[in-house]
Amino acid sequence: MSGGHDRRLLIAYFTVIIACAVLIRTLFTVPVELGGDALKKWTFSKALADGVAPSDLLADHHTARWAINLPATALAKLVGAEWFTYYLVPAIFFGLLLIAAAYFITKWSKRPLFVFLVFVFILFGDPMYFRSTSQLQPFVFSATYMLCHAIFMGRITESPTRLNHFLAALFIFLAYGAKETAVYYVPATVIFAFVALGWRAGARSLILIGVFGLALLVVETAFFSAMTGELVTRLDLVGQHFDRLEGKIASDLGALNLALMFKRWTQLPLFTTTLLICGMVANVWFFAKSVRERRMPPDVLPSLFFVSFALVGTFAIRSFDPLVPLEPPKVKYLADLIPWAALAIAFFLGYAVDAVNARSARRIAMGAIVCVAATATLVSVASPRHYDDSYPSGAAWMWHADSTLASIRDMVDSGAPIRLAKPMLMADVLGVKLARLKGTVADDIFVARALRKAYRHRDLPLSCASLSSRFELTFSQCPAKATESQ
Repeated sequence: MSGGHDRRLLIAYFTVIIACAVLIRTLFTVPVELGGDALKKWTFSKALADGVAPSDLLADHHTARWAINLPATALAKLVGAEWFTYYLVPAIFFGLLLIAAAYFITKWSKRPLFVFLVFVFILFGDPMYFRSTSQLQPFVFSATYMLCHAIFMGRITESPTRLNHFLAALFIFLAYGAKETAVYYVPATVIFAFVALGWRAGARSLILIGVFGLALLVVETAFFSAMTGELVTRLDLVGQHFDRLEGKIASDLGALNLALMFKRWTQLPLFTTTLLICGMVANVWFFAKSVRERRMPPDVLPSLFFVSFALVGTFAIRSFDPLVPLEPPKVKYLADLIPWAALAIAFFLGYAVDAVNARSARRIAMGAIVCVAATATLVSVASPRHYDDSYPSGAAWMWHADSTLASIRDMVDSGAPIRLAKPMLMADVLGVKLARLKGTVADDIFVARALRKAYRHRDLPLSCASLSSRFELTFSQCPAKATESQ
């Protein structure tokens, strides 16, 4: 069989797997989350697609994350700003993540189909990543951009052209545009450049990437400054949010110590804990292999990303008096590590299968690994658990969100007394368009006033509940209340 035919067959396999994976992924989308990551960005994107000026919407760190918001805005403009589109955006990026992974694995693995299958199974099996990537949250966007950055860092080792350097800079800048914590990956890129290319070539590459990155940062700053009418960087908008949070984080944590910094690692679901531990073992093996062979191939990059993000994300300090971490030590932020652990494990198993000598034994080993991964995935997907056990799952909300939310609007219009746990969501459900946004804390009050004005003939019991409230739980009693009103 010719090499060209083998490649076409491999591409066909990957295409079928990715298409099935994205389709199955949409069947397990969950209700819209009420946190800013999920809701605020969509409100911004919809308003921008409706023609509202960016200067009236650019209010805080959520609206400033343009590498998420602009793709969402473009898709809303293209296919309509329905809630189906809200789910379509992360679904597309989930597919792009798998496409990037397929290229990365094919480029640097001798057994690409096997390694890719293991990677997909692990990604589907993890309950945290499975949930978070169905929302308009940064995780799947950052992972897609960083994996593309890894691809071009690998290409630089083969062909150090300016184009490869620019694309490497562009994709890590896009990851930064999705969430600022992409800077946690910078140490991994620096280490890889010096070890894989040597000190001089590595320094030249890092300088070139830095120059391109600085130019992109200037463009971003010019855009935000033009929108706000004063010299503003995106970090200024993000910093306002963390300035407000600093006192709250300090009071919530009390005296920050090592135990509190590691506490969230003990609150993960069992599958995720097992995955991260296995990922750490695979990382140690990859680093030992690099030291033994005195070279660092690109397949070590996922391990470097894992270690860099885990260490910087755990120990980064915002202030010393009081001692406050750079961002709140939330459990969900550890989801950023999952794709790198999955890739490290998949590559490690690929090497392990290659080490088996007899062809029959190798096939048995490959089949056993795939069967175990598939079984674990099916069990996890059938009953996915999150660190919040009350979270509803398996709801396939992508396919019926619009009709369900439309029925809620009908209930309100017919007189059903519905409690508004999150005014911004209800403004969208009830068709109340917003002409501007004011900022993270002020928006609930601002939107609540807009709702009262639109429904001044009704006595709506507006209530700003905590951001941890869950949409489905909030509205689960709507039909009963509608019946009572009759």
